[in-house]
Amino acid sequence: MKVQYFQNQNYSKKQTCPKNEPNILCLHTDGWDDHGIKTTLHAFLFFNSELFLEFELKILIEGEKRTSPILNELVKNGWDGIFPLPETNYVSVPGNFDFYNSLISHISEQEALKVINNLRDAGYFVNILKDSLAVSLCDTEDFSTSLLRETDANKAYIDGWKIFDENQITEMFDFSTNIMTRECTLQTINYKFNSQILPYDINVLIGPNGVGKSHCLKLLVDNILGIADVADAINGNTPKKFFDKRPNARRLALVSYSPFDEFSLDLKKEELKDKKVYEYFGFRYKDDSGIHIDRDLPSKDAKNSIRSIIFEDNKFKVLKNWIGKLDTVYEVLSRAFEFDHIAIDVTTKSSKVLEYFDDNITELDNKNYFIFDNDVCELALVKPKLFMELISKVNQLVFIDDNGEVLLSSGQKIFSYIVINIIGSIKNNSLIVIDEPELFLHPSLEIEFIKLLKNILKAFGSKAILATHSAGIVREIPSPCVHVMRNTPTGIKISTPPFQTFGGDMQRISSYVFEDDKVSKPYEIWIQEKLNHYGSSEKLIKALGKDVNEEMLIAIMNSEVDDGC
Repeated sequence: MKVQYFQNQNYSKKQTCPKNEPNILCLHTDGWDDHGIKTTLHAFLFFNSELFLEFELKILIEGEKRTSPILNELVKNGWDGIFPLPETNYVSVPGNFDFYNSLISHISEQEALKVINNLRDAGYFVNILKDSLAVSLCDTEDFSTSLLRETDANKAYIDGWKIFDENQITEMFDFSTNIMTRECTLQTINYKFNSQILPYDINVLIGPNGVGKSHCLKLLVDNILGIADVADAINGNTPKKFFDKRPNARRLALVSYSPFDEFSLDLKKEELKDKKVYEYFGFRYKDDSGIHIDRDLPSKDAKNSIRSIIFEDNKFKVLKNWIGKLDTVYEVLSRAFEFDHIAIDVTTKSSKVLEYFDDNITELDNKNYFIFDNDVCELALVKPKLFMELISKVNQLVFIDDNGEVLLSSGQKIFSYIVINIIGSIKNNSLIVIDEPELFLHPSLEIEFIKLLKNILKAFGSKAILATHSAGIVREIPSPCVHVMRNTPTGIKISTPPFQTFGGDMQRISSYVFEDDKVSKPYEIWIQEKLNHYGSSEKLIKALGKDVNEEMLIAIMNSEVDDGC
């Protein structure tokens, strides 16, 4: 399989596969600037003469800050554009981790390794070949500033080579963050994701209001993406080194259904090439006139996520170990409530559109419902414009059975939207960040959500970090993954519980996290008032009669002892 550079061709035009080269990686000039370093090439990967993947690939040439002029000069001197570069020390990093999966899913591993060697893939040359020239280039500031600037490229460098080594496992490693508190003291959070026995797939930040849980999440996300600004930190202060080592996450999805959150909504104005590496799901959205709140946004996002799921399943099903996303949605949600199909109401759509998708339309209660299932994937790809017309101007997904629409509570709806949006955005080795998932969920649904989230994370080899007030959620998390934030006389402190929280007692967890024993409860105040009125615990207990329970009996007697009666 050839890797070929094409001089003076505009990559923005539709790239066609060169004749007689059904499998080829085509590279074109790209003017992207990484703080004065221009190493980016635009790449088109063809298999069987069909475009399979379009992405960026960065090549750093020793002693040079601009790649395309060097390649053009080589062409001028007789180079045919086919890699490897003649008599040149260089390394490359793809901007899309799927590049590796695409190669080994379409061509032999031996042929894929030829491509990797011709490109002098940095991760492979450093970690497997131990090539000294590649190592020296990867140790330069230009390499980290340009080739590792993007999140998915960083993941490709750290873990892409592992695909060619069966003894290597690609997992998110543990990392630490340094947080500057409002008192300008440095606190470290050690995120743990690896354990041989206990489930370390989720880390939680827990503590009372005002300790900065959401702020920690914002700093975490912005620093992973490389968009953090000093002004984002409390009092304008931030530690020089936020991470002990940059996380090897491929994608970031942030879920926050608070209308008051301050998380980044998108990356449109950020100086990043890959704008799709991060997705925000919440009630807020941004347009030219500013930031707004839309209570229907979660449902709209879920519809768009289903659309993305269908296109992804159809395109990437050929990849080795691809997890069917639509199947995962059905599998996960069916454990939460009963339904037969996910659908949209298309009663008002044109007959032409309805006719093409006739096999996927069901009539119930005089309404036409378009059903999302695996058959839709191929139909949607054949007629993408008709498919887009079918689902356009429909905001809400519905769940149906033989009797019509399944009625869901508001909590169940939010629950289903979160699940669909996470699955729609997730890639293998993603990091899911969720701020207070319990806002719209009753206690039992909180636990169901954690159970289903764990299923999603396991399927896609991913991890999650949650900010919460829920002791019920913490009970499902081992203590090394629980980070308690609390106010102290010397400022905010972050620590892990000194006891095992996984499967622990919720009252003990709540008392430790929120220092429940130091707060006077209304019922305790009431008991003391009644003791003063009746004069003794015996008289109060007799007056209460059948209205007293065992816990209150103990509280009454303890109150009398504490008061010195």
